[in-house]
Amino acid sequence: MIVVDELVVEYVTQTGEHVRAVDGVSFTLHPGEKVGLIGPNGCGKTTLARCLNALILPSSGRVEVDGIDTRDETRRLELRQRVGMVFQNPDNQLVAATVEREIAFGLENLGVPWEQMQRLVDEALRQFDLERYRKHPPHLLSGGEKQRLALAAVSAMRPHYLILDEPTSLLDPVSREEIVESVLRFAASAADPGREHNPPGVVLITQFPEEVLALDRVLVMHRGRLIADDSPKGIFSRVDRLREIGLEPPVEFLAEAIWREGPSVHD
Repeated sequence: MIVVDELVVEYVTQTGEHVRAVDGVSFTLHPGEKVGLIGPNGCGKTTLARCLNALILPSSGRVEVDGIDTRDETRRLELRQRVGMVFQNPDNQLVAATVEREIAFGLENLGVPWEQMQRLVDEALRQFDLERYRKHPPHLLSGGEKQRLALAAVSAMRPHYLILDEPTSLLDPVSREEIVESVLRFAASAADPGREHNPPGVVLITQFPEEVLALDRVLVMHRGRLIADDSPKGIFSRVDRLREIGLEPPVEFLAEAIWREGPSVHD
């Protein structure tokens, strides 16, 4: 379980101003749970994400991953093996000469035996629809294919938790949908009975509220604070509150609100 307890991340600007990017945030993520994190630009989502695997450390409060405090430098490698991250721009994390070598790269660093590594690479290529690109250089892939490769490479290492920091923000609508479907398919396949590994906990950070509809919970951030934690239905039924902070609910929830409350919600 990931425990975030009264997390504060503060930095000082060049003018000497103290800014709280994350301001007293608390929540838990259970193994196998799928959670969305939404909020307007600049609300602290990415800063929070990077706290979950110790890329950023708390100014105060704490973050623990399966009992490991992110401040514990002696367990930093173990922590990052448990928490896999996929970033907004896949070019920032693709390093190998071919697609299959990219997926194998992290497994090699973990010391996975060759036969097991080959099996995991083949499985990842299938799961993320990359088999036909096995020998391709990653830089020749489309944006959506690169992001699927980044997902495949991280997922092949079987992290306990998968943190996705706006992985669809640079993609077209079709590619965005493919990425979300790939994540949900991976989580579902890992949950199948008889699988060697348990399904990972997932945090999907996104600018697009419709992408979190199939998740278990949705967290909403605003100005560094966590202002809501509920089911997707519970979150998106609050049309007026979401609009106050600059978020537009998915169309189906907006249509329901207009029908229920009349034209005023459309004003």
